[in-house]
Amino acid sequence: MNPFTVSKTYETWDEDALEAGETNDRGYEYEDENMSLRDVVREIENGRWEHDCMPFELPRGATLLRLYSADSDVDYRSGESTSTALHIRGSARAIRRLAEYLGYRVER
Repeated sequence: MNPFTVSKTYETWDEDALEAGETNDRGYEYEDENMSLRDVVREIENGRWEHDCMPFELPRGATLLRLYSADSDVDYRSGESTSTALHIRGSARAIRRLAEYLGYRVER
């Protein structure tokens, strides 16, 4: 069994959505995919991601790691901007191992 369950979400914003403060276009590119450490690392390396807190420190016992796209994809014709996020779930040990591999500080 793979140690991680991963979902990739997206949100698309246009000018009207920005004014309203809410988007109607959000969802999953994929949901609850079982992945190995190698698969998760490959997915992370295929994009530019930022962690959801600063500094990059993972609390002790964390079972979720969220990464957000560092850059939005922009459609310059429509003005729509799409951002994505990875939601990586696993045991505290598996998440700690991934965070350490990514260079995050991990509380002991």
